[in-house]
Amino acid sequence: MIQQEWFQVQAGFRFWELYPDLDPAMFCFSNGWFSKFLSRHRISLHCIMKKVQQLPAKYQSLVLNWLRFNQQNSQPPLTPFLELVLQTPASCFLKSNICNLDETPIPFEYLEGKTYNPIGGKTIWAKSTQNSWDKRQASLVLCVFADGVPRVPPMIIFRGKGTRLGREKEKYHAGVEVEFNEKAYMNDQLFLQYIENHLVPTLGGCPSLFTIDLMGSHKTPAVLDKL
Repeated sequence: MIQQEWFQVQAGFRFWELYPDLDPAMFCFSNGWFSKFLSRHRISLHCIMKKVQQLPAKYQSLVLNWLRFNQQNSQPPLTPFLELVLQTPASCFLKSNICNLDETPIPFEYLEGKTYNPIGGKTIWAKSTQNSWDKRQASLVLCVFADGVPRVPPMIIFRGKGTRLGREKEKYHAGVEVEFNEKAYMNDQLFLQYIENHLVPTLGGCPSLFTIDLMGSHKTPAVLDKL
C-alpha cells in the first residue's frame, strides 16, 4: 500500500537528488504542497478492493426476479372480517413474514486499507500474506424483510474469546447485536440462539418464508428442526 509517508520520503530523496548543495530541511512537505501534487498528477486516495467497483452485469434481472417472487408469494394483511369469514388459511405469506438472511465477512484489511492510485482506476490491488479466512476479523449478519421494515437488529460477530468480551459488548450501540467466537462467523449454536431470540418472536408463529444460503451452520439437523 502507498501511504502519504511514502510520498514524503520519496519527495525528500528527490529534493536531495535535484539540489544536493541545499539543506534538505529547506523542503517543506506541507498539506498544501501534497494536495497540489496529487491534483497535478491525477492521484487520489482509494479503498483497497479485490474486484472492480461495479455491480454484477445481471444485477437488475436478479433484483427483479426476487421482487417478482415476493409479489407472487405475498398477500396484503387480512382485515378482521376476512379472518373471521375465511375457513381455510391463505396460501401465501405476508410480506412481513418473508425474510432473507445473509452473512458477509468484514476483513479489517478492506475497511481500513487505503492506498494512493491514479484517478480512474477501478481495481485497487494489495498484496496480503493471509488467506481469506485468516483475514476475516468479523462478520456482519443481516436479515431483511420483503416489506422493507427492519425487524431484526444487525449482528456483528468478532473474532475472540474470553470473559472480558462480555463486558466489551456494552461499548457498542444498543441496536446492534455483538457476539464473539474463535472463527468470527455464525456457527450452529449461535444461529440457534439467533432464531430463538429474534426470528421466532418477530415472525409471531405465522406462516413464513425464510431464505438462507447453504452455509454449513444454516443446515445442521438442530437448526433444521428448529426452523
